[in-house]
Amino acid sequence: MAVLNEDGKIVIDLDAANRDIRNLRQIKEGLENALTQMMSIQADNYGQQGPTAESIETLSETISVVIRKQITSLDTTINYINSTISKYQTIDSESAEAINQTL
Repeated sequence: MAVLNEDGKIVIDLDAANRDIRNLRQIKEGLENALTQMMSIQADNYGQQGPTAESIETLSETISVVIRKQITSLDTTINYINSTISKYQTIDSESAEAINQTL
C-alpha cells in the first residue's frame, strides 16, 4: 500500500491499497460463510445430548467466537486503510493548494 519513492518519500499506492481492501473483503466474506455454517451446525445440534453433542456445541461456539473476532479485526483493518488513504489525500490536497497559493 505504501512505498518509498525515488526521492525517499513515502507514497500511498492507491491501486495496491484498493487491492488490499478487496482481498480483505473476500477473506471477510469467507469468514462470514464459515460463521453461517457454524451456526447451522449449532442449530442442527440443538437438543442433542451426549458427549459428542456437548463437544460439538462447545467447539462450534468457540470457533464462532474466533471467527467473529477475526471479522471484527478485518473490519478494523479495512477502516484503518480507508482512513489512512483519506487522511493523506487530504494532506496532499492541502499541500498542493498551499504550493499553488505561493506561486
